[in-house]
Amino acid sequence: MAAIEPALLDKPTTIKMLHDACELEHMLCVQYLYAAATLAHGGDPGITAARAALTEQWSHQLTRIAVQEMYHLTLANNILIALGAAPLLWRPNFPQPASRYSDVNLPSTLTPFDRDTVNRFLCWEKPEPDGWWDAFCAECGRQAHARLNLATPPSQERPYGSIAELYDQHARLLELLG
Repeated sequence: MAAIEPALLDKPTTIKMLHDACELEHMLCVQYLYAAATLAHGGDPGITAARAALTEQWSHQLTRIAVQEMYHLTLANNILIALGAAPLLWRPNFPQPASRYSDVNLPSTLTPFDRDTVNRFLCWEKPEPDGWWDAFCAECGRQAHARLNLATPPSQERPYGSIAELYDQHARLLELLG
């Protein structure tokens, strides 16, 4: 495990990292729930029984992921409270042209369930900053910005290369404090 950065030992920086986590988890939760809500259901015009069963499975899985994001939001808020800070249940409005939580510049937006949305979710959830998915996710971010008519943000240094990296920093900090 990499050595923890001295700045992470400072309480305001720790609280800021937890605020980032809360905003991120809240934004992801809403996006997953929106995608699940856009799926067709049995009884909708033109939906066969087989298609309805399949979309029900997809909806169930998206909802399960959203619940996991809610759990992560709860954990981050519990740590904030333990540090004497107020919980954070705020998030920016949609759409957000890019993320300050990821180096891929993925937009945060409410889009119906389709291949592009699933690809964006895959890129949000990539396990670490270096891997086969980097080029795929960079292209996914560019395409999403173009489809949504959002300006592609300029390249800038982001404190976390992935969600996994954000939580790795949290884990290292908690190990040091524990």
